[in-house]
Amino acid sequence: MANRTGLIEKDLSFVNTLKTYETCFYKSKDLLLICWKDSKTVFQLTNMGNCEIIDIQRRKKKAQVMLEGDGGNPYETVTMPKVIADYTQYSKGVDLFDQLASYYNVPHRSRRWYIKIIYHMLEIALVNSFVIFKKATNKYPSFLEFRKSIARGLVADARKEKNVAETKTKAEISCLLKLVPSLCRLEKKTPKKTCNICKEKGEERTQSSYWCAKCKVHVCITPCYDAHLSKTKYHKNLKTK
Repeated sequence: MANRTGLIEKDLSFVNTLKTYETCFYKSKDLLLICWKDSKTVFQLTNMGNCEIIDIQRRKKKAQVMLEGDGGNPYETVTMPKVIADYTQYSKGVDLFDQLASYYNVPHRSRRWYIKIIYHMLEIALVNSFVIFKKATNKYPSFLEFRKSIARGLVADARKEKNVAETKTKAEISCLLKLVPSLCRLEKKTPKKTCNICKEKGEERTQSSYWCAKCKVHVCITPCYDAHLSKTKYHKNLKTK
């Protein structure tokens, strides 16, 4: 309490004398400071709520129940401010947000403090929209898939204007460029063969250690691999041979 401003030493000494489940309030304009003594002193500063005191049923600690024996009641009546009771009841939503926001947080390093606040506000909007989406549609995608769909939706118009195709992942690309495996394990060198694209174009033939793992066709890394991907007729002709 030493670093709390607006309180005199008389107030601070009174807070230290609170007994278990006793409460004191301090109000300054629209702010209300609540001091409630549980096993430790709990402080809460709020601009909503009032000085209402309520009784709630709370489960006792395991050690306390064991001391009382089998006939003891596992619940106890606790007198506490309503504001603290409401926070305890609904704080699980705050914990859930912190959990979801920590999975895919956006890394940002900037001396401008307001940039961090902007990213945090965007994260709040994403988490809230994810929760609302699941309740409204009864669909339960992963949070990562939901974020990806939001990102695709935001850049869709810009991609159409610039005529940019959506980037494919490795799993979506049928033809992957790989090193040709050696026929003998003792061979240190990777076998080379003539690039089929260069041969087809009638250009100077280039020896390549890479091939399309699906079509079993040797190709140069550049630019023949791009030409190999774009030529669907070329793939069909290879299958018919």
